[in-house]
Amino acid sequence: MEAVYEQWPHLTHAEHRVLVRMALVAPDKVRTPAYWAGWKLLAFALGCDMPAEYDETPEAERLRTNAKRSVARVVSGLEAAGAIERVRRGRLGVQAEYRLNLRPVDKSRYGDLAG
Repeated sequence: MEAVYEQWPHLTHAEHRVLVRMALVAPDKVRTPAYWAGWKLLAFALGCDMPAEYDETPEAERLRTNAKRSVARVVSGLEAAGAIERVRRGRLGVQAEYRLNLRPVDKSRYGDLAG
């Protein structure tokens, strides 16, 4: 996750929140981190109002639609910035997958702050 702060400081607040969430989900210690956990987790990262899964009221559908649009807008911004690359397009029953363009961080340069 430190790589997000170091390598992508120019992102918008929303883009930064989503990329941090993606990085938290991506497995550590892999050469190419990837995100595949779906749009809902990213909507929560953005602070979107999300109704209960079983709620099928028109208001709930409106909230879901707005959340999906918000996530799509932010993900498009991350793609345009080069922070992520789409590996697989999402469709019914299949989550989209994104490669995160994050390099490992050399914590030794932080000295005692590295924890």
